[in-house]
Amino acid sequence: HMLLQRIPLEMDMADAAKLCTQLWKDKEEILCKFYAPCQKDGLRSGNDLPDPSALAADSSCLWEDAPGAKGRIFASIAVALACELITGYLLCTLPLLLNFFLFVAACATFVLVQKL
Repeated sequence: HMLLQRIPLEMDMADAAKLCTQLWKDKEEILCKFYAPCQKDGLRSGNDLPDPSALAADSSCLWEDAPGAKGRIFASIAVALACELITGYLLCTLPLLLNFFLFVAACATFVLVQKL
């Protein structure tokens, strides 16, 4: 979760220090609300899950309602489906050993791309 707030571009050191202190207090209040269900008698021994709605700001919206999100979700599902179909076709038409080497090569490629 990320909470973005607009702050003034230019300010002197005293105002910046006050802003940092206020932002820190706001963060602590939000985290206290988030973890409140987990606490019992002031201790972190409660069995309830944290409250994710405490992380929402007044102007928050569901990620599905963000502009362009539904199109990207659909495109991601279409790409994943295409990859599944191609994989199924290759498994049915290519020899098993070649499929194994293709799988290892794909895994190595994803690991290398992730390291970049």
